[in-house]
Amino acid sequence: MRKFLSRLTAMLMAVIAWVSAAPDAEAITPEDLDGKPVMQVFFGNIYQGEGPTVSTAGVFRYDAANSQLYIDRFRGRISVPVEWDAADQCFYLPLKTKLTGGTGNYRSLIMDLVQGQSWNIIQARGVLNGRIVTAEIGTTINQRPAACYMTDKFAQYESVGTTAYSTAPHKYVDMPNFVLDGSDYPYSLLCVNSPTNNVALNTAAASNNYGIAIYKQIAFYVMERINAHASDSNGDNYDLQIAFTNGSDTQLQFENLYNQGIRYEYYSNAAGAFTGWDFKWITGEIDRSTNTITIPYDITGGMMVPTTFDYMRYQSGRYNQNYYYDYGYMYNFNSPIYWTGYWFNNVVDGYANQVLASDMPSNGSFRDITGSFEVKEVSHVTPHHQWAHTAKGELHTYEKWDVTIDKSVFYNQAATTTYNYGVELNYDWTNIDVDYIDVTHHCEITDWDAWQYDNILPGQGNCFEMKGKITPLKHNHHVDVTSYDLYLVPGYYDKPEGDLFNDENGHAHGIKVTDYVDPRNMKTNSLSTVDDGSFHIVVPTSVFTDAGIPLDSNKDFTLYVRAKYATPGLDDTFHALTPVRGSYSTTAIPEVFGEDAGFGEQPVQYFDLNGRMVSEPLSSGIYIRKQGNKVEKIIR
Repeated sequence: MRKFLSRLTAMLMAVIAWVSAAPDAEAITPEDLDGKPVMQVFFGNIYQGEGPTVSTAGVFRYDAANSQLYIDRFRGRISVPVEWDAADQCFYLPLKTKLTGGTGNYRSLIMDLVQGQSWNIIQARGVLNGRIVTAEIGTTINQRPAACYMTDKFAQYESVGTTAYSTAPHKYVDMPNFVLDGSDYPYSLLCVNSPTNNVALNTAAASNNYGIAIYKQIAFYVMERINAHASDSNGDNYDLQIAFTNGSDTQLQFENLYNQGIRYEYYSNAAGAFTGWDFKWITGEIDRSTNTITIPYDITGGMMVPTTFDYMRYQSGRYNQNYYYDYGYMYNFNSPIYWTGYWFNNVVDGYANQVLASDMPSNGSFRDITGSFEVKEVSHVTPHHQWAHTAKGELHTYEKWDVTIDKSVFYNQAATTTYNYGVELNYDWTNIDVDYIDVTHHCEITDWDAWQYDNILPGQGNCFEMKGKITPLKHNHHVDVTSYDLYLVPGYYDKPEGDLFNDENGHAHGIKVTDYVDPRNMKTNSLSTVDDGSFHIVVPTSVFTDAGIPLDSNKDFTLYVRAKYATPGLDDTFHALTPVRGSYSTTAIPEVFGEDAGFGEQPVQYFDLNGRMVSEPLSSGIYIRKQGNKVEKIIR
């Protein structure tokens, strides 16, 4: 337990330091990036609406011995060496370079720049008698407008650089990022996945064995917040972030689950036409009564599908009649000329969804993914006082979990099988060690009114009156909050700052007022979590002066809440600072409260002026006598 708490404290301090640091205030280094997951989103070309078409995750790796920075699992498969630019705070990806080390159909990778042209007319370039010449290429394919992306053989680029490291959100993703932006060049990036050969596109060996993807932009999102580590049935190991979604006690948000980065979804209108897209995280619901997790099947990605017509290959010395109708007009100037243009219609035919589910039975209906979790430890972590961060304090309450996710499958509509979905990724199980997950209790004082009277209780002088309700908002049952105490402190406080808040009572001048019930209606405070948390208190200000606590010169008060826990060893925490500006009335308490409904045979109850019930008035003083609906003041 002590080791866990120490580790958590170190993590918390690192997070606090990162959050409090000014954006881009200090230069980063490859050493800073080493070991951090990097989400990669590949945005399609102009004919794919420039929306995401691939999303995956890798990790930065720095080889200190050779001063070399890598992106492992670039596009999910290949380790790519990148050149770090310390001055510009960016990195450069190599072009025209053979990269190997992947698996399956992605054993190798070639990147190059392509020139994206308007779909009206493009200028083709070639070599004739030792000089560069140009010609116009028509752009009608099957009588539909089209455009051609083609490699620029004459470009001398050996690498292409990202934008500078930034902490500003990009494309609605609030993560530090680098961006390879095609708008910064007259080109887009082309990736070629070859299972066999590794030849440049501008050679005669180019063939349909290549899988070509053209991107307008590639975003690299650096994952700074990590609280969990996963392993799966496919032998993969990776980091991720798991947290409750805002305002939820039961819904979890998984960032980088299955090591697949940020997910997304395309949207369409009633006619099925593409209308837009949005990022989304994989989410799941937990049930603490059964310790189970349910991840509903959902769309988690896909591919925009514009009409494409392959790419033109080597043709020698003649006008190619075979390509006239399928590929548009093509001119060749002199043999050998190798055209590698990749044609797109400017009309998106649709999109192929990717669905995450448990399995798909023969009837084609998906099933939800199931899982389980076990809470291993729960503890408070705080550098100073017991004020919760949900009340602008520093305390966090963390649970440590063991999580198991059952069978999970990514189905790709483009990989056509039964019901037009094929298996793209398959996991029999995924185990996750969650170092900490934030379950800090959050409650507020709601529906409240407050007054101060010069003479509400005879002989007591000024009194503070307040009624309201303590409302749990988040993580109530998570940490077994059983009851609350109300505290009152002179002064106006909207955040727990200063040494006075570093006190066992929440504030050095705070006094528990839970039992100061309103003597006019004799309402008994019941502030346990099993009831509605309502209260009505009347507190003489002499309670503070008698204790040597100075009153506020503006006659302000602040109410707050102390939460108590059933979990052994879990200390009380403080919440819900509720400041009240001075407000006064001169209304005095009447001699008799309520209508005279007769005493009858009702039991008699006695209360002192603090609202505390007493057996009977034994000593001299002023008391409140209640019998049925009859309430009166008595003096002994």
